Amino acid sequence: MRRAVSWLWSRAAGGPHRERILRNAGWLTAQRGTRLVLGLLVGAWMARHLGPAAFGILSFAQALVLILGAVAGLGLREVSIRALVRDSERQATILGSTAALQLAGGALAYALLAAVVPLLRPDDALARSVILVAGIALLFQASEVSSYLFDATVRARYAVMARVVTMLLLAAVRVMLILLEAPLLAFAWAAAAEAAVLALSLAVAMQWRGLPLLRLRAGSEQMLQHLRDGWPLLLTAVAVVLSLRLDQLMLEALAGDFAVGQYSAAVRIAEPCLFLGGALLRSALPRLLSLEGPAFEARYVEILRYPFYGLLALAVLVAAASGPLVALLFGAAYTPAGGALMVLAFSIPLSFLNVASSRYLLKHHEQGEILRRQLLGLVTNVGLNLLLIPRHGILGAAAATLAADLAMVLLPDLRPRYWPLLRLKVRALTGVGGRRS
Repeated sequence: MRRAVSWLWSRAAGGPHRERILRNAGWLTAQRGTRLVLGLLVGAWMARHLGPAAFGILSFAQALVLILGAVAGLGLREVSIRALVRDSERQATILGSTAALQLAGGALAYALLAAVVPLLRPDDALARSVILVAGIALLFQASEVSSYLFDATVRARYAVMARVVTMLLLAAVRVMLILLEAPLLAFAWAAAAEAAVLALSLAVAMQWRGLPLLRLRAGSEQMLQHLRDGWPLLLTAVAVVLSLRLDQLMLEALAGDFAVGQYSAAVRIAEPCLFLGGALLRSALPRLLSLEGPAFEARYVEILRYPFYGLLALAVLVAAASGPLVALLFGAAYTPAGGALMVLAFSIPLSFLNVASSRYLLKHHEQGEILRRQLLGLVTNVGLNLLLIPRHGILGAAAATLAADLAMVLLPDLRPRYWPLLRLKVRALTGVGGRRS
């Protein structure tokens, strides 16, 4: 088994940069694995403690914060990484400009949250407090620039170490709150504290690697360039997060907090799996951006092929074990979540294909097409949620998500302009026409 895994990973990366990319992907996978374990174990324990209704309120708050966090990020992750790869001598200006924009974006996002919350929950003081406290995390968005630097230089281990230490520390805090039978609001404060501690940890990591915060400089020209390049990706990021969290928002509006809590239990199990393949794609992005022509195509095909089939096998396992898995982790109160998890499991390989498509399009400066694809998925999701949630509840929400992912995989590449991407996908998934470089 170990030999088979090593072979798969070695095939996925390829080329003289294989070892560095795989090591970087290993660190990112370790981070995801830590989040997976903590999210499932501590998160499930917390869900048991709070009960479906209170857990639904907290999940609704976190969904709002995640959506507005995409706004605060301004779509600058990929833009910044691309700029750092192309012009490594201007790290301080590129990162300083990104940080300044995201600091302003975080403040704007929190102000928007504060304005919207009274409209969303006019008669629920507890829910308003939970949302506003959890939203404090938006003010620390600018700290993400540290991870952009480490991604661009394929040195994710420094950001991973900062994140893992933070996750472990705050997991311990949440366990203590559970043992003390703390109220719902205390867990919202824990979420805000996690963002603050992570910001400090990332700043220390960047200082340690030779780029102190005091050296960062915001340049007006660089900021304008970031905004010009980033606005399609901003809209795309918002569309992506809406696609991930829209079900919870619409369930709250159409079915209430109890349904949100049930659905969130299924999402807690499925969502970490959605990001497993993204670790390799994220590590390989700087290298892919530097390749051209047949060399790019060959690496893209290899990076696409093996994770897809691994994630497909994982989806089958999760779907087969969905009922017992939910009962084991979350308890009898969350039994209805098993059906939703069975459906959501098959979004795992589809989401990977969609992320891989966005990497191809980013390479070819097709940010607008990335946005169009996400909007297609979002519109499909909204329409099907409106149709299915009133009739089928959380199972309808899960089906809407799966259908949206499938539409994004199948429909856009049928246009002649994107047949080259379609051919690469077919080549990757069938093995037909493979090429070495």
